[in-house]
Amino acid sequence: MTEAEFWALMDGLPDEDRADALSVRLQGLSQDALVEYQQHFDRFHGQAYRWDLWNAAYVILGGCSDDSFMDFRYGLISCGRKTYESALRDPDSLASILSGEDKEWTYAEEIGYVANEVFEDRFGGAIPMGDDDAPLKPVGEEWDPEDPELCAQKLPRLWELFGKR
Repeated sequence: MTEAEFWALMDGLPDEDRADALSVRLQGLSQDALVEYQQHFDRFHGQAYRWDLWNAAYVILGGCSDDSFMDFRYGLISCGRKTYESALRDPDSLASILSGEDKEWTYAEEIGYVANEVFEDRFGGAIPMGDDDAPLKPVGEEWDPEDPELCAQKLPRLWELFGKR
């Protein structure tokens, strides 16, 4: 499975019931393709393990634990290639797809388990894990997401939407 094929599976998932829609899309994949899908998914999840993105999630959600940030990254991937790549270039770009109330995708724990569930249902057992080369800690500049001036400077659009509570 190529990256383009991976993103074709993610692009255009509906706002509601994303995990169910993704499950339907994955049903037709071969065993090898499901494993490759999961490898791409894990790599993109690891690439999003960044301080600037975590701080964006913190502002959006009004706080963000490590578990919540895992779910946030699952949801970010489920938004498709354009949104994912834009967010990695500029986390503040997430303001363009969010409103004050529309944050459902940010709690997408189930997206992280879809491929394994499909694999188990179709082939038995857990999906084979690839090399675990995920970063041990977020990359990039660490800064305090509770500093309003810093957040307003680094994430001005998100701060305007979510920070002034």
